[in-house]
Amino acid sequence: MNDTMVKLVTETSLYYDENVTNYVAIHPED
Repeated sequence: MNDTMVKLVTETSLYYDENVTNYVAIHPED
């Protein structure tokens, strides 16, 4: 992959991880 693709994937992964963390914080019973 080229650098742009790596950057995109990295940013998407970080964004996804943040959303999962926020969801778990809001729904601790899950």
